[in-house]
Amino acid sequence: MKFIKGVTYKQCPGCGQFKLYPVEKMNALSRKDNKTYVCADCGTLEGFDSLKAIIEEIEDKKKRERARDLFEKQRKELKEFLGIN
Repeated sequence: MKFIKGVTYKQCPGCGQFKLYPVEKMNALSRKDNKTYVCADCGTLEGFDSLKAIIEEIEDKKKRERARDLFEKQRKELKEFLGIN
């Protein structure tokens, strides 16, 4: 996320960090309720999390379990990269 000098950021309801732009439309609309705005990093994570439903549709048990493992590993790395706890 790029911070703009002189802007007072609000607290993100997703991660609790002060990364929410004061103008709502500049933020990401949460996929959880389609009403709440979250910071760009939380929006990215929510988008990534939506892939989990696709993984659950894999019929082959071994492939599904492998996909789950890869998903969880990548999710952890993404959260670390974004600085989200």
